[in-house]
Amino acid sequence: MQTDSNNKRQLNKLAVGGVVLALTILTILAYWYHRRSAEVEWLGLNPDPDAQTLVSPSQPQGLPPDIFTTEPQHRTFDGDVVYVTPLPGGQLWLARRNPASTFVLTAILRTIPVLLLLASLVVLGYYIWKTRIFAERVKELIMYDPVTKVLNWRFAEERCTQMVKHCRRYKEEFSFLVLDGDHFIWINDNFGPEAGDEALIFLAETIKNVIREVDILGRYGGEKFVIGLPSTDLNGAVVVAERIRQLFEQCKPTSYDVRYSVSIGCAQLIRNEDLHDTIKRATHALYRAIKGGRNRVAASKNHEAAA
Repeated sequence: MQTDSNNKRQLNKLAVGGVVLALTILTILAYWYHRRSAEVEWLGLNPDPDAQTLVSPSQPQGLPPDIFTTEPQHRTFDGDVVYVTPLPGGQLWLARRNPASTFVLTAILRTIPVLLLLASLVVLGYYIWKTRIFAERVKELIMYDPVTKVLNWRFAEERCTQMVKHCRRYKEEFSFLVLDGDHFIWINDNFGPEAGDEALIFLAETIKNVIREVDILGRYGGEKFVIGLPSTDLNGAVVVAERIRQLFEQCKPTSYDVRYSVSIGCAQLIRNEDLHDTIKRATHALYRAIKGGRNRVAASKNHEAAA
């Protein structure tokens, strides 16, 4: 939880920094846009580029429309900021802006509407981004168990249902494992909730290290987990269960002296059987493993009652 909180703070800092940077860039662009596109006032023609006076006070006449395509340069004449564009024959076209003393203020005032619009778009995009992150976080909290970070059974069940349909379509086997941590309640009662959570996390990580990416792992409630094994028959399921059992037996707690163990029941989906009935048969096999002394694997027979 502390890590999630730190990550959230880092994301907020990055987001605020991004908004400030974006607004700064937009301000510069808007200012530049104003300098390039603001209305101008004709002053006239000047045959001498270095002269400080203007020859004609009126707008030049008879100039072709494409004469002003040359990139202008900024110059100052008598305290006014002007554009100077060379003309054929060495003449100059002068277009006055505002006096230099008020040029910056005028530019900012004229770009405020554009700036506000762009800023609104940035803020709107930021909140859309934050909303998407929040939605993904909520979805994650709903889908995954907060302790073990594996799927809650409701979502694991949906995936198992889809995979069972796929396997039946292509006439492939499908098996289930039901796992129950041995004496996890006793560990929780005697060493505290943190110790109980640690045992669950160790078991979940052990399972992840054994199963394939295509396999489906979900927390079934309490100390139980269910694993769906596509394209796996009962013998293959027993092999996977035994590997999990042996590997979990090697795990050691960090702050207390207890030996971990897990009991596992296995069952293979049979023709015309609902997956819930298969899980019930695997659960019956799990109970036989527990009654037989725990820390063992038991396989369900196809004729074993699911009720």
